[in-house]
Amino acid sequence: MNDLNKINDLYNKFPYSNLEFDCFEFLEKNLKEHYKNIDPQKDKENNYNDYEKMIEDRSSIFSKIQDNSYQKGLKTHNINGLLIPFNPEWSRVAINLSGGADSALLTYILATIIESNNYNSIIDIINYKRCWDNKPWQEDVADNVYKWLKNRFPNIIGKKESAYIPPELEHGTIGDIIEGRSADQILVASFNRYIAFKNKYYACFNATTKNPSSDDITSGMTNRDNVPYHIKKLCFVRTDSAHWVIEPFTLVEKDWIIEQYKNLNIIELFNTTRSCEGDADDFKPLGMDHMWYSYVNDRNIEECGKCFWCLERNWAKEKAGIE
Repeated sequence: MNDLNKINDLYNKFPYSNLEFDCFEFLEKNLKEHYKNIDPQKDKENNYNDYEKMIEDRSSIFSKIQDNSYQKGLKTHNINGLLIPFNPEWSRVAINLSGGADSALLTYILATIIESNNYNSIIDIINYKRCWDNKPWQEDVADNVYKWLKNRFPNIIGKKESAYIPPELEHGTIGDIIEGRSADQILVASFNRYIAFKNKYYACFNATTKNPSSDDITSGMTNRDNVPYHIKKLCFVRTDSAHWVIEPFTLVEKDWIIEQYKNLNIIELFNTTRSCEGDADDFKPLGMDHMWYSYVNDRNIEECGKCFWCLERNWAKEKAGIE
């Protein structure tokens, strides 16, 4: 509960106000004014002789958006002790949905906030097609979760935006490449920024959770960062875009996540998700790769039971009293 208080205290630094401010209206008005005298088709020397000032002026527009967004604040909604921010004016937001229990739950919570408060809001789904060659079933799992949510909230869950991450660029393949960041992390952050700007999302949500407080699990962890999280990154407005970046589960452990499935009576949704990251390498003698799955995809792919994510999920299920 101490970590929940840390999250809640952060949101309280951005108290919700009656300030009338729309980041995209502000952006459109000011960028049109900013660029009206710039003609790239004309001589570059005449138009860009003060290029640094042009960049500085544009940056100031985004800084003003950030400042006004912070003044507008965040309206929070209490979900079993955890505050979840969602402003009534956010007509369209997005969430990274992987098919795992964390992102499925956050999507469900956001949709129920919209439904119960009668907000005029849509949640679009951002899904990354990953590990196609050795875990091809991930795409189907994510699609099934999306379909479940779309069926439950047909007027709230919107379209699905997808991006492909080559297996050759996954962290597990090549590790970090730039300043402690992996290629897949860079791709995800860049696509989120691109699609948020294109579709005018007022907020982009991510459902990454904290590592479990169990040495038995984290000692064997190989594919997940265990770096202490900086609270200031839990929610902020980008200075190169116009949207909030919000990660409300970052200080929440998996047992809280699984408990909510029981509290909200959505075990059916939980059973649709998959956390296992064990891959086809574990089943090479059986040839369970993407080619096998392409032709025999009606089989149930059992969870490996030994990867970090399986251990974490089973630990959380036991603590939450779920078989």
